[in-house]
Amino acid sequence: MLEPVSQKSSNRTQTRLARLKTIDRDCAWLLLGALATFAQPTAACECNLDPACSYIGWSDIIFVGKVTYSNDDGSGTFVQATLIRFEVEERFKGLAPDVREVWVDPGSFTSCYATYPVGKRYLVFASSKLDFHNLVAMTIVNGPRGLKPPPPGFDRSHPPTVFLANECSGTREVSANTEYFVAGDLAFLRAWKRGETNTRVYGHVLDDSMYGWPGTNPAAFRGAKVTLTGAGGKQSAVSDDKGDFSFDGLAGGHYSLDAAMEGYRVFPPAIDLDVAPGTCGYIDFDMVAAGTLEGIVKDHRGRTAPRIELVARRQLPSGYVQFIAHVMTDKKGAFRFADLPSGDFQIGVNIDRRPTADMPYVASYYPGKPEPALIHLDLNEHRKDLTFNLPPPLKTRTISVRVTWTDLTPAAKAIVEARYVDGGVAELVQADTSGHARLVCLSGMPYQIDAFKWLPGRGSVSHVAAHSKPANLPAEPWNGVITLVLTKAYGGF
Repeated sequence: MLEPVSQKSSNRTQTRLARLKTIDRDCAWLLLGALATFAQPTAACECNLDPACSYIGWSDIIFVGKVTYSNDDGSGTFVQATLIRFEVEERFKGLAPDVREVWVDPGSFTSCYATYPVGKRYLVFASSKLDFHNLVAMTIVNGPRGLKPPPPGFDRSHPPTVFLANECSGTREVSANTEYFVAGDLAFLRAWKRGETNTRVYGHVLDDSMYGWPGTNPAAFRGAKVTLTGAGGKQSAVSDDKGDFSFDGLAGGHYSLDAAMEGYRVFPPAIDLDVAPGTCGYIDFDMVAAGTLEGIVKDHRGRTAPRIELVARRQLPSGYVQFIAHVMTDKKGAFRFADLPSGDFQIGVNIDRRPTADMPYVASYYPGKPEPALIHLDLNEHRKDLTFNLPPPLKTRTISVRVTWTDLTPAAKAIVEARYVDGGVAELVQADTSGHARLVCLSGMPYQIDAFKWLPGRGSVSHVAAHSKPANLPAEPWNGVITLVLTKAYGGF
């Protein structure tokens, strides 16, 4: 992603990448589901907003403005050259008093571009580091995807400066619904513009915020020692009951931070920040413990079970059950959950999803029961004696599917999917060159069977999808052939 990022954003990304190694399969399913249902790109790429003071240093312009023009085509696709025009209402940085409008690219060259509906007001942090003519991305006005009509008053031969304010730029809506949340940001920016703010480095120490990602609310971590090194030497602070630490009244410049707590390692291990005078540096530290839960999985006949996916969850004192990670057993049926905090854990198979042909087991918890059982782990304890006993696998059935076009010619390489009755994707298979597919499903379970195929699009839309109407597959035994007809193309990217 071609965007200026804060040091904190970079480290958060590294942390997520490390955690996501345990849930690659989920990501694959999410991607396939998004393709099948044409999910809006912003739904998958939300960014946590840091304090406004932390975006000042890298932003070339900062202002409050109202959206007066957008050529977003509303398809939810990111292969389009999107331009947004703002009417400037209040200036904080980088704009002369006579500048009344600003053009912004919302990051439409990635799958995480921002959407700015006409008529809405925003506090915008934007960068000028967007080479409008030479950027190798889909946002090039003269790019290979075809041209949209130029915006009113937009001269392609002499384009105005186009700033970049994408999904993670720090930009936030200013409205009656968000007024409470942005009021402090606006007050700070107004004081900063008057030269009345102090330089500050602050943040939080968290109980491994990536456990439970996405959608987690990590616990604050009290008692961690945070050390700041920079102008004026070293300073130390201890995180309070809310996990907060702060260094105030600093000079602008370069700083390094680290954190420590006996029995834990910290992530990231160290942070470097360049803090402009009167602004702030902001960082979250994660305290990571070293506990492990290890053992072996056996099938209902007592044999070791390779390639079995397990999930671990931690039950908090409040009763809330927090996702930890997925792991797959190795060829000997062994599993290992690492970097665990202290607490009470559940281990299970299919406890967070329904059975599939690849994982045909009813929900089951360690040591092999339908009800949750807790495994207690002290700080940095290593449990290596766990044996998980699988229930008998559910039976499967194979369904013959034929996919055609409306003229009855084969729809070669179409994707055939079995969906649960509530719409969730259960199974996927690709048809052969003759449009035939053999779809393996679970016995005794009803499904909806449908198919789709990606086709070349036109202009700024590179691909669209042809879809069939779904066919109902009953739960009882059935030996026919399901014929699916691809009828029309819609949606795309």
